[in-house]
Amino acid sequence: MTAVRMPSISWRAVLAAAGGTLMLCGCAGNGSAIPENPLGEEQLRPTLKSLQANVFGPICADCHNPSGIGPFPMVTEEDTYQNTVNVESFEVPGVLRVAPGDPENSYLVWKIEGRKTISYDRMPPPYSANPPLTNDQISTIREWIKRGALR
Repeated sequence: MTAVRMPSISWRAVLAAAGGTLMLCGCAGNGSAIPENPLGEEQLRPTLKSLQANVFGPICADCHNPSGIGPFPMVTEEDTYQNTVNVESFEVPGVLRVAPGDPENSYLVWKIEGRKTISYDRMPPPYSANPPLTNDQISTIREWIKRGALR
């Protein structure tokens, strides 16, 4: 019997080959085939468009619509912007619903965080089908306001 001799391979070559394989496996081209959010939902961002699609439209507009009990509509981005940004609150005169650049003094923030106001503490209200906003939703609204509450 003749012994078969295996060629010697350096550890550097093995590591280089393994690293190259890992890099190729991790590469997905330009990423166009990979959705940003695997659930298909838009990731919440501090923009009016994102907030309208993820919070104001599906949650707030349940009451804030032309036939709802909310005092002003929030059905579209334009509705939300025109009825909140630089608009004085009915409930607390002198306080803007959304004070661009100033989430701490924005009535909308007071309502979604549950700070004491005249009517009831937190939006959405307890009788709504929607639960209170999440911390992520609230912090994203605060960030949108902080950045100037732009259209």
